[in-house]
Amino acid sequence: MQNITGSGVMVFIKHKEDTLVLLLQNIRKRQLVLMEPGGNQEVGLSSMSNALKELYEETFAGLSKSDLDEEHKVLVNYQYLCYAVYIKIDDLNFFQEVMGMNQKILQMANSRSLHSFNECKGFNIANLKDLMNVDFQYYEKDNNKIPLHIRTQASLKEFQAKKIIQKDLSIQLPLFQCSLDKIRIKNPKSPLHVLNNQYTYVIH
Repeated sequence: MQNITGSGVMVFIKHKEDTLVLLLQNIRKRQLVLMEPGGNQEVGLSSMSNALKELYEETFAGLSKSDLDEEHKVLVNYQYLCYAVYIKIDDLNFFQEVMGMNQKILQMANSRSLHSFNECKGFNIANLKDLMNVDFQYYEKDNNKIPLHIRTQASLKEFQAKKIIQKDLSIQLPLFQCSLDKIRIKNPKSPLHVLNNQYTYVIH
């Protein structure tokens, strides 16, 4: 049995005719890099539960899903499991506002106990075509080239090899709808409790 040390979720977004990828801004070795929601395997959680937790926390409670498909995952470096999900977002600006507002509230609450708060410095929604044109090396924004984390590059290439990412940029996954819901966190000790009554996108 392989020793799985972490898991995460690559979020592909269908917006009009474009295929986009949600990438989070992280500081690694004092450098800003982009990566999918994901992290170290938490003791007592399955790889899927761990990936779902990372998805929720690292998108500032902006995206939530109840389960993931075991068929739609790749193994990176023999130790990291990356799941894939494909969602439809009609109003991309509002989606970014929701995540941005949640991030701002968490920053104001200064919740140091939330691991993702310490790591995530924001997010980017990159066009898959642009990423493929540079072999998933970096994302160019405002004339700045932000490198993709090596784990993220490897995951995207594995999704290509598995033909989840097709040559014509289509994504061979079921397309999920999202609905807006209010965040309801009952545990007052949860670092995400300050987000109650803010919005989250529930993936169906």
